[in-house]
Amino acid sequence: MKLKVEKETLEFLVGNIWHVADKRSTMRILSCILIDCSKKDSTLKMAATNIKNTIQQKVKINVDFDDGFAIQARPFNDVVKMLPEKEVEIEKYNDDRIKVTSGKFNARMPIFPHSEFPALPEIKKSEGTKKGEEKKQYLLSSEQLERLIERTTFSMSDDETRPYINGALLEIEKDSIGMITTDGHRMTIYREKTEDGNKFSKSKILVPSSGIMELRHFLGNARDKVQVTYEQGLIHFSKKINSPVNQEVEITLSVRLTDSEFPPYESVIPRTNNKVCIANRQTLLDAVKRVSVLASERNRNITIQMDKNKAVLKAEYAEIGDTEEVLDVGFEAEPLTIGFNSTYIIQVLNAIPDDQVEIKFGGELDGAIFKSIKNEDFLGIVMPVRL
Repeated sequence: MKLKVEKETLEFLVGNIWHVADKRSTMRILSCILIDCSKKDSTLKMAATNIKNTIQQKVKINVDFDDGFAIQARPFNDVVKMLPEKEVEIEKYNDDRIKVTSGKFNARMPIFPHSEFPALPEIKKSEGTKKGEEKKQYLLSSEQLERLIERTTFSMSDDETRPYINGALLEIEKDSIGMITTDGHRMTIYREKTEDGNKFSKSKILVPSSGIMELRHFLGNARDKVQVTYEQGLIHFSKKINSPVNQEVEITLSVRLTDSEFPPYESVIPRTNNKVCIANRQTLLDAVKRVSVLASERNRNITIQMDKNKAVLKAEYAEIGDTEEVLDVGFEAEPLTIGFNSTYIIQVLNAIPDDQVEIKFGGELDGAIFKSIKNEDFLGIVMPVRL
């Protein structure tokens, strides 16, 4: 086996996938990427997996053989990035070694049989779907998916022992897509209308947090449509992108789903919060940041005292001092004193897509609702702390 490929193409392909390999696994093969050549299809295929998430990609290339191998992802990526010349030759000179040559540079590296690599997930053809199994396909905007992730994932739980909230609920309606996350202390909901008037069948898909983080990375290298395929136990995100030398690359991220169900989030949205505050989002955000400088490092708690058209923000940490700032706001309800984790307030204010924010309070122990004045599709709920 002797493969010749442009350095830019090889670096691009390896760079897309090497980070997915599981560097901490006791199974050495999971720390590898798979490289496979097909004479019949004239394709170079690369893949990496940690079982939970898998990335596969294909590119057309001139090859006159069928062969492949698995190679340690990190050292191979490090070598490829440092290659001096444009053309790279990869030669498999025995069953457990390859030589990578570029100009006057060469590296010899150990490899493993491609037969040891785990079976890769495949998108089943419709006729191959078993009776009772669900398979749905959607064509979504990568920009929309990115906005959903950016405006919700800060409130996603990082507790892997609670898989039902250690992820994001992707909710697809007839004419909208949304994402909902919670960690038990706050919840965020964000929706957008589907682009181009697309109409979809309904789905609720709980995507694990590791898959959401990988999806964010996957979406970052292109601005195009993404084919989403949801089937039994898996969700696939597929698209076509161009390499630096303008070769078309087919790339697919497959995420293994858990059996967990996201909580019935609608039931925890406060319905009786009637103490309404209207504030400039940036002004409030800056004030919370300033006041929280002297908040306790352990819990980052601040106090907000609401009175007629005024909000007083305070933080106190006995060992280092206290802070206070007074803001002019729109508030006509009965006075209220309530405490929050300042980090939660900063994160929800950062996510609101508007200059003005509406905050609906209940009592001192009720969750506060944060909404955009102009954009009804964003809603954040933050639970208070006991004072």
